[in-house]
Amino acid sequence: MERKIFDRILSLEEASQRSGISSSWLRRLIDDGRLPAKKVGKTWLVLEEDVDAVAAQDRQRGRPMIKTLTSQVGGAVANLRSKQRGKRA
Repeated sequence: MERKIFDRILSLEEASQRSGISSSWLRRLIDDGRLPAKKVGKTWLVLEEDVDAVAAQDRQRGRPMIKTLTSQVGGAVANLRSKQRGKRA
């Protein structure tokens, strides 16, 4: 049996918890027209399938994970130190 539409409607806070995307970023997506939504009173409402679709698209965007950054910075620092040691000799 298909779920009723009321079961598929989420507030921005619920959508944020479900998707792992901040509510402010979801609001930006709404303002940009990339996430369909309806404002009822002070509350923005979205369909869960729209949030899932946006979350799937946005997963690869943004900054790299901290481990990647740490290894890159650590390698660069090691290279600088080895060059400095070579100049002193």
